[in-house]
Amino acid sequence: MIRFSPSLTVIDGFWSSFKAAVSLRGLNSVIQYDDDGVAYTVFAVEGYLCFTCVIYKTTVPAGNYTQEQNDLDKADFEANFLPYANRSVDDIPSRIIANALKTSGGSANLAVNGSVTPVVFEYSPPSGFDVEIGMLSLLFEDSTAIAFGNRFVLTGISTLANGLLLEVKAGDVITSPWQTMRRTRDLIEISEDFDVVTGTINFLRAKIHLPKSLYLSRAGTFTNPDYVRVTVRDDLSSLDFAEAHFQGVKL
Repeated sequence: MIRFSPSLTVIDGFWSSFKAAVSLRGLNSVIQYDDDGVAYTVFAVEGYLCFTCVIYKTTVPAGNYTQEQNDLDKADFEANFLPYANRSVDDIPSRIIANALKTSGGSANLAVNGSVTPVVFEYSPPSGFDVEIGMLSLLFEDSTAIAFGNRFVLTGISTLANGLLLEVKAGDVITSPWQTMRRTRDLIEISEDFDVVTGTINFLRAKIHLPKSLYLSRAGTFTNPDYVRVTVRDDLSSLDFAEAHFQGVKL
């Protein structure tokens, strides 16, 4: 059912439709609920839209919603959503998270040879919290000059055969490729800003343009975890240093 008012449109539904709508919009981390002792009234707000559903704690009133389905929904909500609901929807400085995308072995340096066996650098949230990514940067340092044209970052690296692959899985939706970077211009193409600093060590930073809200759901939310991933598929070992760094907040 849809209810309209001058300031808010409320969309009521069952738990299954609520969960699907919230997941599609990346709102898992802003779910709120009220417990009046009889039922959970669960809701999530996106601009002028408010998605709601009711899950009964004991007996379901007569209607088209079965007790069996309610109890399944209640178990799902209490186990997988209630512990993480009713959190602030604003950024909280004490919950800032900043790190690099890393291999399974813990290395953050993209300056590796992935031409034979691709090397994956990734971040996925743990089970304790969702993460909103607010910044993602690709950083490169080298004593060789930074180059554009048919070069990848350096004068000494020609157009890559396979390209540095950037991917994201958010809200259980995979975007692949987000970008395949074979030349320096491919980094700049998806950036909202970039810097080149020349000196004894030359430096390039590309700040990747992000959607307004890039939420990665905590481990266990989906069968396969959300992630931000960079895969090296060529020989980048001649770079002195390269890293994909992100910053965000825990939700």
